[in-house]
Amino acid sequence: MVEGKWFAPGTEAAEAMAIRESVFGRGADALDASSWNVLVWFEGMPAATGRIWWQDGAFYIGDIGVL
Repeated sequence: MVEGKWFAPGTEAAEAMAIRESVFGRGADALDASSWNVLVWFEGMPAATGRIWWQDGAFYIGDIGVL
C-alpha cells in the first residue's frame, strides 16, 4: 500500500529529511521554512519525498527523492 503525508512549512519532517540526506547528501535547509514537504510510504516504509514552495509569484517543486 502507498500512503503519503504533507508537512506544513516549518514542521518537523525527520523521515523526509533522512530520505533527502540519503538521496542528495543533505538534509534540511533554509528553504524548508517556506516549503510544504511530502513523505511517501510504501508498504509501511519511508520511500520518497519532495517539496513545493511559492517564490517570486510562482510555485516551485524540488528535491524529489526516491529510495
